[in-house]
Amino acid sequence: MYRIRRLFSVSISSIILTLVSSVSALAETDSMPSTEILKSPKGGVQLVELYTSQGCYSCPPAERWMNKMVDSPDLWTRLIPINLHVDYWDYIGWKDPFARAEFSSRQRKYERIGHTSNVATPGFVVNGEGWNGWFWRRSVPKPEALSGGPLSVAIEDQSYTLDYQVGKHPLNLLNAHVAVLGFGVKTAVPKGENAGKTLAHDFVVVGYQRARLEQVQESWSKRIAKPDIVDVPMSRQALVAWITANDDPKPLQVASGWLN
Repeated sequence: MYRIRRLFSVSISSIILTLVSSVSALAETDSMPSTEILKSPKGGVQLVELYTSQGCYSCPPAERWMNKMVDSPDLWTRLIPINLHVDYWDYIGWKDPFARAEFSSRQRKYERIGHTSNVATPGFVVNGEGWNGWFWRRSVPKPEALSGGPLSVAIEDQSYTLDYQVGKHPLNLLNAHVAVLGFGVKTAVPKGENAGKTLAHDFVVVGYQRARLEQVQESWSKRIAKPDIVDVPMSRQALVAWITANDDPKPLQVASGWLN
């Protein structure tokens, strides 16, 4: 009987030690910063930029068209939509909460350099070139490989670290852009051209940061602090990061994906 009790006591002690070790391991894992990696597509991609505004009466149909891309099987691998709100409609009586002067400037640069023919909303740019096919109910152009090298984005608790493998780049200024996209966003608009409507947004930029890449040997990298996010309810978020050169808004490479 003593032998049985002793064995039983040893077994209970072993179980307790195992449980304590497991809990300690889980606690240590939870305390470690989690890192997720997004990488640029290996093949062709369709980076679809929509320039829009809540103050523009003709923009909601274009956004509804883009919202349907949420269900695309090619989302983030071949199809990357991004909904950028401009601020040049804010003067007519409704201030768009997602509008940014940077996006208005980006659209104007596209036109000034010659990648697009005008500055208007809704305005479409696919892989850095103007596209008017939406107005004629045409499909988005086929995926094409961007001109830049591989891009990876490490998502950490308070920052994003971009690593761009391009070797000896002939240009001396490379810019990193990160945009947090919101989904399931709804806004009641009491004024302006869309007065009385509740507008639904997916792929809308709710946070944005830009920084200059730094060259380290054969690669370029930059750690960017997470941007402030527009304070609105949303169902989930995604991240789109891209690289540009000098003052040209045309993307050299892009990486994207859902945020946990």
